[in-house]
Amino acid sequence: MPPRLSRLLPKGRFARRLAALSGATLIAQGLVVASSPVLTRLYSPTEFGVFTVFQAFIGIAGPIMALRFEFAIPVSRGRRAADGVMGIAFATIAAMSILFGLALWLGGTSLLRLGASEALVPYVWLLWLGLTLFGLTLPLIYRTIRDAQFRRNGLSLIGQFGGQTILHLGLGLAGAGALGLIVGYLTGYLIRFAWLATLFSKAGWRRLGVQRLRFLRLLARRHWRYPAFSSFSTLLQGFSQFLPAVFLAAFFGPAAAGWFGLGQRLLTVPVRILGQATSHAFLAEAKGLDRADLYRLFVRTTTRFFLLGLLGGLPLILFSPPLFAFLFGEAWRTAGVMVQVLVPLHLMRFTLVPVSQVLNVLDRQGLDLLISFGITIALLGSFASSGLLGLSIITTVAVYAGASCLAYALGLGLVWYTSRAKANEQAAGASSGR
Repeated sequence: MPPRLSRLLPKGRFARRLAALSGATLIAQGLVVASSPVLTRLYSPTEFGVFTVFQAFIGIAGPIMALRFEFAIPVSRGRRAADGVMGIAFATIAAMSILFGLALWLGGTSLLRLGASEALVPYVWLLWLGLTLFGLTLPLIYRTIRDAQFRRNGLSLIGQFGGQTILHLGLGLAGAGALGLIVGYLTGYLIRFAWLATLFSKAGWRRLGVQRLRFLRLLARRHWRYPAFSSFSTLLQGFSQFLPAVFLAAFFGPAAAGWFGLGQRLLTVPVRILGQATSHAFLAEAKGLDRADLYRLFVRTTTRFFLLGLLGGLPLILFSPPLFAFLFGEAWRTAGVMVQVLVPLHLMRFTLVPVSQVLNVLDRQGLDLLISFGITIALLGSFASSGLLGLSIITTVAVYAGASCLAYALGLGLVWYTSRAKANEQAAGASSGR
């Protein structure tokens, strides 16, 4: 590796943890990328569009199934507290699953039609299954982070995407259409949950079953900020990442969502997953640092990942439209144009997502909610204005990308300011104590 490039990469224990997660991410995403030229010839843009909107609903609601109590697992003091928070998370997931099931039973079909997502009506109960599977993996993933089992976490990710890819290919050859894409997607989450559940010790499962209710109430009160702030912040982040596909389907039809979905498959999804891997490693590293060291870790990580993202994004800005037409067929050229326009947004998201864990470490979840609110306002404002002006597909995507990119940049500035202020407070306190 060239010396200049190697200097951009993180070093030490953080690097080893990141390598375990991001290496598995690259392998898993490599399976998805390698299969995409075949899948785009087995499934039409419209079928991909239905699947993309399905993914959007899971991506928005799935991460809040535990109301973000899983965030407290890595930072819990002692095994008993970690077990207790896991128990709270699983109980919350069960309650949320019941609530979503009732909502879909009572009005799911009407809500989908109202939201211009009528194509999902036949798969309404698969939405419930997807949300439940997504939620059940969350406490197990964060327990592996607490226990520094990054290799196991990474292998479960490979199993998820490997199983998903195999089923997508097989069901595509069988002509299963959008249902085949949805079933493959859900099976991937089932594989990951089963893998992590098997790896969690039998003694651990027994401990979860004997938690005292009084102790669980104490833990829930201690970590109230996660459901109060982080869950709403996560919901808003889900809106910013996945609502564009829903809006594009509503404005321009399922094929537009299909083009956007292919771009997500090849760019948004790897950026999001690699960002999550970095975020997990960053959180595991940051939780034991003082404020000055945390600020230095923030600056190093931000700088390196911005430069790495810029290095990876430049070829897509220059060549993605003809590259997409060559690899996936001429029907998918528009997806390449969308990716070309969206690269700056993904660069800012890739940079912000990992280091935003600083706000969790500093117990400033309210600021994280504020950032997510700003990003959501940028999303809604850009699509509302584009719809009122009757802009074309690409112009609409460009307006969305520009507004969201600015919102992410402002959010990154707020995290920097907060981290720097806490480091300065610590330095001032140390000086006055001498």
